[in-house]
Amino acid sequence: MKPMHLFYGLFLTLLFAIVAVPVVAQSNAAKPLPETYVSDDENLTLRYPHGWSIQSDTPGQVVIATDESLFNLSAEAVPSGEAALGVLFLDSSTGLSDLVSGSDPISILNSLVKTLFEQGDTKATLGTPEALTFADHAAARVDGTLTGNTIFLMIVDQGDKNYLLYVGITSADEMPKFEPKLLAIAESVRYALPTSS
Repeated sequence: MKPMHLFYGLFLTLLFAIVAVPVVAQSNAAKPLPETYVSDDENLTLRYPHGWSIQSDTPGQVVIATDESLFNLSAEAVPSGEAALGVLFLDSSTGLSDLVSGSDPISILNSLVKTLFEQGDTKATLGTPEALTFADHAAARVDGTLTGNTIFLMIVDQGDKNYLLYVGITSADEMPKFEPKLLAIAESVRYALPTSS
């Protein structure tokens, strides 16, 4: 009786291995964010999809886009099938302390939305910012439109009064198509404050 139980256990183990191998191979072959970006100062790292472009001319800022033509986009509609994610590190050293007026993501995002409208940008329509948790951090997000494009703004608290601002943009009505990738990129972002020498 014992050899039969041993055979049955071995059979199940072998069957599981045969079924599991193709699943593992498929998940490795279809990595959603196979590329890695590391800034020159090595303070910023992130993962992004193959074929997307990166622009990072200023420390603590980066734009990831489906096409590099989006880096020069100024008050134009994003072409259909394209998307971009801007990442900006906010703290007192970035010179953007006016944006960081508040003690939590929702108050900071409310301040940012107010500032945007005070500058007379009538082409922007934003909803009400909502508090949430993103990648285990306190965060806030608001969705809307800007010059006919669909956008989201999200502030994520990194601790010690340091925040990451994410701005996602797609052509009108294409956010559902790109949002999972944009959020996956955002979740992969790691930023360390430059150390003083």
